[in-house]
Amino acid sequence: MTKTNKILRICGISLAMAGVLVLLSFVGSMRTSSSCEEVLIEINRDLDIPLLSEDNLRGFILQTSGPIVGSPLNQIETKSIESNIKEIPFVAEATVYKTIDKRLIVEVNQRIPIVRLIDRHGFSALLSREGVVMPTDREVSVRLPVITGEFDVAYDEFGQMSMVDSIHQELYSYAKVVSSDPFWQAQIQHTTYHPVSGFTAYPQVGKHQVLFGNADKIETKFLKLRRFYQGGVSEANWNKYAKINLKYEDQIVCTKK
Repeated sequence: MTKTNKILRICGISLAMAGVLVLLSFVGSMRTSSSCEEVLIEINRDLDIPLLSEDNLRGFILQTSGPIVGSPLNQIETKSIESNIKEIPFVAEATVYKTIDKRLIVEVNQRIPIVRLIDRHGFSALLSREGVVMPTDREVSVRLPVITGEFDVAYDEFGQMSMVDSIHQELYSYAKVVSSDPFWQAQIQHTTYHPVSGFTAYPQVGKHQVLFGNADKIETKFLKLRRFYQGGVSEANWNKYAKINLKYEDQIVCTKK
């Protein structure tokens, strides 16, 4: 390569770098002086259970962060908006960012409820796939298994719904097993819970009760019940039993009517 070619190559690289710097400077200047023209919201749900709506989320952003459309892009604090949105009980994750075409993008992952809780005072709440206790919305109809019984759901000092930790873990362990299997979702729609006697399920098919006791080894107990249904008793004979007791290890105790 000749000396002239080297000089030309260096000049070309320098001009290219200068062009990039000018472009970046132009984009930065444009974003600094430009105002947001639109807020786009995307809500991702694994299931078609609309606990969040775009309108509600827009209203929340307006209430907590003020008007966005028309505000200078450089004054919009995306991290602050993200933090506020993550405080919504229904939100699992939130990402907020600006685009070069003067838009604010809000991407939200909604929590998925797996069971409805009704405490001893009749107060209702939802339990999410991650174990988060969430409020219910009367306008949203959600068909879920229900757990009622001797427990309390309340708001803590931070305004979040909460329960006694030990009972929370019991209910969550039980609900995870029911929600993870379509058969149990269909078969067990109502369960009662007592801190002493544990869980009692009322299956959809058959006029019997299933006594699980506490949530210790709950997956094994459900496995025993499945094997009993599949091999120990036919569906036609389920009505012969009043109770199926799974509290005892390595055995199933059935009480006939």
